[in-house]
Amino acid sequence: QASELTMMRTHLQPSKSITLKQAVIIASIFEFSGAMFLGASVTGTVRGKIFDTDVYEDEPEIVMLGMMTSLIVATFMLLGATFFGLP
Repeated sequence: QASELTMMRTHLQPSKSITLKQAVIIASIFEFSGAMFLGASVTGTVRGKIFDTDVYEDEPEIVMLGMMTSLIVATFMLLGATFFGLP
């Protein structure tokens, strides 16, 4: 996420420990690794533990709409938090 890159940029780059290019590369590696290794467990939690998908077995479009809605809401919440400088 951008917060890790910002943290690296505000702490390590001014001290000349690493360059901006190095910070972007390091952040990209860790972001990709997190998505690759933890993505399946997050998906499994959302799919199986947050709500019962068996209820919507005959209506998969409702599940898709719900997932899309949650992504859109999360996007706007992040944009709002970033705009107002919230943690």
